[in-house]
Amino acid sequence: MSAAAEQAHVLWPVTALLVFCGAAVDAATPESALGRGAYLGCFALIVITGWRAVRLAAPAARRPVRLIAGAMTSWLAGDLLDAGMRLTGIDSLPHLPDVLWLAGYPLIGGGLIGLVRRRAPGQGRAGALDGLILTTAAALGAWQVLVAPAVRAQELTAGVIIGALYPLGDIILLASVLFLVLSPGRRGTPTRLLVTGMALTLVCDLVLALPQDVLRPGDGARLDGVLLLANGLVVASIRHSRRAELLTPVWEPVAKLHRARLPFLGVALLAAPLVAITRNGQPVSVQLPLLVGIAVTVGFSLARFTGAVHEQVRAQQLLAHLAAHDELTGLANRRTLVGTLEREFRPGSDTVLLYLDLNLFKGINDQHGHAAGDAVLIEVGRRLQAGVRPGDLVARLGGDEFAVLCHRIDGVGARRLADRLATSVYQPIRWGEQTFAVATSVGQAGAQACRTADDLIGAADEAMLAAKRRWHDSHQASGSPVPSGRLRSG
Repeated sequence: MSAAAEQAHVLWPVTALLVFCGAAVDAATPESALGRGAYLGCFALIVITGWRAVRLAAPAARRPVRLIAGAMTSWLAGDLLDAGMRLTGIDSLPHLPDVLWLAGYPLIGGGLIGLVRRRAPGQGRAGALDGLILTTAAALGAWQVLVAPAVRAQELTAGVIIGALYPLGDIILLASVLFLVLSPGRRGTPTRLLVTGMALTLVCDLVLALPQDVLRPGDGARLDGVLLLANGLVVASIRHSRRAELLTPVWEPVAKLHRARLPFLGVALLAAPLVAITRNGQPVSVQLPLLVGIAVTVGFSLARFTGAVHEQVRAQQLLAHLAAHDELTGLANRRTLVGTLEREFRPGSDTVLLYLDLNLFKGINDQHGHAAGDAVLIEVGRRLQAGVRPGDLVARLGGDEFAVLCHRIDGVGARRLADRLATSVYQPIRWGEQTFAVATSVGQAGAQACRTADDLIGAADEAMLAAKRRWHDSHQASGSPVPSGRLRSG
């Protein structure tokens, strides 16, 4: 570990501890100079950490991380401006900090959307639609509960307009978080930190939007400590040691029905009818049957929707399996192997590709027919699959050619694996009253000597052809004819 990396490794947990302590101090003494100083100091530390995360991100993936760090910077600038105005008694521009606070919402929303587009390219349509449905319902509720009463009670002043913009900012956050949660992607610690931090932010904003007579004196200021912790969690997600999961593309051939979608969609479908019925001034005896009828209708509609989606998923899974696997052996096909290599290949990594060709297969096919040849290929595929390690990918490339993709293995270990597979394949294969044996030529190539996935496949293919030539030369040198593959009958 380099000196800079070691220093960052030590400072990161210290930063997290300081932020947690600062949030606790601010929540305990929100109106004191100690509380405000701890809050602003720790928030500045969060912003610095966020911009450091931008530097650590890959150049092609920096934009969403930069937007998140920019949102934190905008919020901190609003807090610093507000604190300065309070200290100096300047009140000529009372809503200037609000401009900075409001600017953070589209910034962080754009960052979250950028994360989804980066890690689920071309796969976010369903999540986006579901998020928009739920966001529309939430916007309706926010308007009825938070915005409309304020607009009715006061004239349309700048303060009223700005107060109405905060729920709009929360709607942007909600849509972005739902888009993230409902779209494909890994769900490790960084994702959980990010979603938890955003959820805390939304809850705090919702509490702060409640009428002032609902909150006790000082409750709003105490929530700053919770917001500080929420911001710390968000930045922790993009600074985490496994932060790559937020930006690494993940391909899901079949879109799955997220288990959170049905309850969310049910709430969204009920939102508008509930608001309309409860606001029309009808007695409960009239409202209750309407509510029950709407709930039952929505329930049946969701059940029908779920059944249709599951049928579609099963059909897509079957098509995806057929497209990715060899029809005869059930192994992965060439397309799957090449696609996996293109996604996972890293030059210099400990990845090895074994390329296998059956030396005696043609004689079996020519003398005993394709049924015998198919039986041999199926058995060879079964033996290869049984002989590899967990996580290794076995593929049939076509004809009598197979491949095994291995990760986390060195050259010596790969040669041992190749020898075990060749020995296993050479064991007699029983088919009806016939018994066959096939030899295997194995070529081996490692990613340490290759720059691209195509280079690795080409090197393994060349190594296999060289092994095949050596096998034929050894039989010619011994004066024995090349065997047909048949051992004996009956």
